[in-house]
Order: sequence, then C-alpha cells, then structure tokens
Amino acid sequence: MANENGIDVTRFAHFANPDWKDPVHRRCIASSLVNVVYLLETNENQANELCCLLQFEVKQTVIDDHDNSIYGAIFQWHGRMKACPGGPPSEVVAFRGTLLRPRNIFHDLVEDLRVAIAHYDCISRVEKGLQSLRVSLYDNGYNNVWLAGHLLGAPIALGIAMNL
Repeated sequence: MANENGIDVTRFAHFANPDWKDPVHRRCIASSLVNVVYLLETNENQANELCCLLQFEVKQTVIDDHDNSIYGAIFQWHGRMKACPGGPPSEVVAFRGTLLRPRNIFHDLVEDLRVAIAHYDCISRVEKGLQSLRVSLYDNGYNNVWLAGHLLGAPIALGIAMNL
C-alpha cells in the first residue's frame, strides 16, 4: 500500500526493528539508503520519508561541482537502539549511480566513461566523497561507518576506500 508520497510502506515495515547481525538486513538497509540518494535528486519528499522509515536522517549531501547534482549523502542513525559495531552504524556514506536526466546525464556519462576507460581513481567525484567520509570517520571511528554505492556510485565508493 503506497502512501501519499508513493512509498509502499509495507515493503519497509521489517526495518522498524532490523536484525543488525543479519547480512541480508544490512545489505537491504544500505541499498535503501543509496536509493534515498537517488530520491534526494528527484523527489525530496519521498527521500525524507524513506529516511524516517529506515531510522536515519540526512546529515549532509555531497554535491557535484560540475552540475550541482546530489550524488552522495551522509546518513546518521537516529533509531532507538544505540549505534555500535555489530549493530546499527553511526553513519552511512552512500553514492548513487548514473541518472539519465537532462541536468545529470552529461557529467554522469563522462564519469562512467572515466571508469570504463581509465580507472575508478580518475573519477572527479572521489576526492569530494573522500573528504566527506573522513569527516564521518573522525566523528565516529572506523568501526561504525558504512560506505555504499550503486552503479557509478560503487566505483566512487571503491575509489574512496582505496584512498583512505
């Protein structure tokens, strides 16, 4: 059943109390937060509602200097359970993939080509993402920050991890 923002809340009902030791639950939450990054660029109301359902809030967005698009976000846990290693993460740094919208398509495809032809460390978005991750790591330690990405966001996340 979809709510007024178009989100099928029944799909996320089991995340009200996830099993943080279950790798499937952890993956689903990470991928849902990557989905929120897409929504931040396309439908902010849906993004905010999905964050609430997942018990996270957007702490900061990561914006591309070339096209001013949101390609990443830092999410902070605000659920009832205490954030801890083996439990919910304090923060998740997530990156979206290619968006084929007029505002995004050119630069996203250029970044895709850089990954295909050169290497993920040539992506212009890696350095800014790395700066965002360093702030999260400084605030929360290395044991309690997740890094996630989808499509173009995956090599961004990998490039960031390799540059730490």
